[in-house]
Amino acid sequence: MLQPASEQIVEQPVQILNGTSRCPCWYDRTAEAHRDFGPILAVAALQSARMMQVSLDEALARLHELMGVARGGEAVVIVHGGSAVQLVPVPMPAGRSGTQRKAGGAAGQIWMAPDFNAPLDDFAEYER
Repeated sequence: MLQPASEQIVEQPVQILNGTSRCPCWYDRTAEAHRDFGPILAVAALQSARMMQVSLDEALARLHELMGVARGGEAVVIVHGGSAVQLVPVPMPAGRSGTQRKAGGAAGQIWMAPDFNAPLDDFAEYER
């Protein structure tokens, strides 16, 4: 059962949503400690979620692998200089297969009337 947000134990740094990357208590283990620093994202699922924490140097060397891990659902946190960021997979928009679009891929599917650029009668008085 989930605890109320003010009582949740956060197993990793919480993400501050008010534009700051961290606050003085950025690694405090209770979400209540952040009440004076703007809205927070305290996700209860992080308590039991798998998490991989790597340094910035290691992340640069293994970025492709870490992206695959993040796509698989595991939390990947990159730590550098006292701050942390999490890799979050972005879902594909509906209807996109993930392949690159090619120039000319819609050739023959778009039609333009021959008089497309002809002056409109409705605007005749404004063209004087």
